[in-house]
Amino acid sequence: MCKLLVKKMPVNKICNEDFLLKDLNYRLEKRCIIKKEFFNEFIKLINKISNKDDTKDYNHTIYFDNDTHDVPFNFSIKARKYSDNPDVGKIKYSDKWIYEVKNTIFKNGLITGNKKKEHITIKEIIKKINSEKIHDVFNFEKKLYPRLLNTYKRNHYILKNNKTIRITIDTNIKYYAFEKNLNYFKIGQEDFIRIELKTPAKFRKSISINHILKIFKKYDAANIISKKDAGYNYYSKYLSQKFGNHPRSNMELESKFNLKKQNQTVFQKIREDFLKNEVKGFKIYSKYPFVIEKTEFHFYVNKKNTNKNYRINLKQFEKSLVVKSNLEIIKDKFGLNNILKRKEVYIKLDPNILKLPSKDINRKRKYFIVENELGYTYCILIDRSLSYSMIKKCRELYQLEIEVLLQDPSKEELNKKIEDVAFISNFIFKKYSFLKPTTLTKQEWIYQTDN
Repeated sequence: MCKLLVKKMPVNKICNEDFLLKDLNYRLEKRCIIKKEFFNEFIKLINKISNKDDTKDYNHTIYFDNDTHDVPFNFSIKARKYSDNPDVGKIKYSDKWIYEVKNTIFKNGLITGNKKKEHITIKEIIKKINSEKIHDVFNFEKKLYPRLLNTYKRNHYILKNNKTIRITIDTNIKYYAFEKNLNYFKIGQEDFIRIELKTPAKFRKSISINHILKIFKKYDAANIISKKDAGYNYYSKYLSQKFGNHPRSNMELESKFNLKKQNQTVFQKIREDFLKNEVKGFKIYSKYPFVIEKTEFHFYVNKKNTNKNYRINLKQFEKSLVVKSNLEIIKDKFGLNNILKRKEVYIKLDPNILKLPSKDINRKRKYFIVENELGYTYCILIDRSLSYSMIKKCRELYQLEIEVLLQDPSKEELNKKIEDVAFISNFIFKKYSFLKPTTLTKQEWIYQTDN
C-alpha cells in the first residue's frame, strides 16, 4: 500500500487515504474494515451509487509456501476458485483452480504488480511452482506446497457513473492451514466486514472516489492487512497457543543490518547455518523450531522534546501503545557498533496520544528463534517496512535483525546477551558482507522520508 491522498480530503490517523497500486494497469486499491453494526447503513449508501455485479458469491483461495517461508515478501503464489457453495469441501489434486503468481514492485515511487494466471489442476500447479524454471526465477531452496486456505463471501459493486471503479465486500471470512495430502484445519475467523475499493489510478482524485472515501470515514473504517497476511497471523497465533511462546519483557537488545529486496533469501541461508551448527554455541530453539511470518500496522507518533518513542499498534479496531526510551548504542568488540539497547514497555493508551501527528507503516516480518548452551534465546528476523507517509511516494525498508527481549536483567545477564548478539552479528556479517550494519530505527526512517 501507499498513501495517495485524495485532494482536499482530511487525513484520519487510522483510516487514511492510502492505496495499493497492484496491476500493470495502475489499479489502486484501498483495504479497510467496518464494524457489523454499521453495515446496513453503509450498504444502503453504496447501493445508491452502484449496481451489484451478478457473479458467484464465494471465493476460496490457497496460498503456496513452505515451512521456511521461502516466498519473498513481494511475491504471492496462490490458487483461486469461485463457487456458489460457502464450503470448499474436500480438495483433490485433480481439481482445477485459477493459478496466479503476483510480483509486487516499485515503479516511480508507486507500487505496481505483475500478475500471471492459468486455469489448471492443483497437481499441475504444484509441479509448475516446483519446476526448475520457477526455482531459477524465485531462488527457492525447498519445494513449495499448499500452506494456507481462506474462504469468504464476496459481493461486487460497480459504480453507476464509472464502471471501472469497483467496491467489493467480503464477509464470513474463515482461515485454514494445511496438513499433508491437502487436509486442512481451521485456525481463525473474522467477525467484521472487509471492504476493498478498486479504481484505475487516473480516477483517484475524482469526485466519485472522494464521495466513497467520505462514506468510509463516516462509518469509522479502519486499515486492514491483506487476507494472506491475516492467515499467517492466525497461524502464528495457533502455534504460539499450542507450543507456548509468550516471553515477558521491558527491555530489548537488537542489532540491525540493512539489506536489499533481492537479498531476502539470506534469511533462509542463515537459518541453515544454525541447523548445520556453523554458529558455534548456538542452535535452533528446540521448543519452538518454527519460522513465523506476521504482519502489523504501526503508527509512529511524532512527540517532540522527549527521548521517548511512541508506537501505536493497530490490530483490527484495537489499538495498543508501546513506549521505547533510553536508547543506547552499544560498542562491541567486533567494531560493528550496530546493537541498540532500550527500554520497551506496553502501557495504557492515552487518548491524547491519538491527537498527535503520526506516520504509519505496514510491517511484514519473518523470524526464527535460536538458543545458546545456557538456554538464552535470540530471535533472528527479517522485515519489510512500507511507509505511507509521502504523497504519491511509497518507501520500503528491508532489515535483518538479531533481537533479544529481557525482563529486568542482572548486569551479568545483560552483558552476556550483549556478547551473544555481537557474536551472532559478527558471524552473519563476515559470511554475508553485502549486509550493512546500521542503527537506523523504524521511527527515524519513517520521518526521514520527508527529506
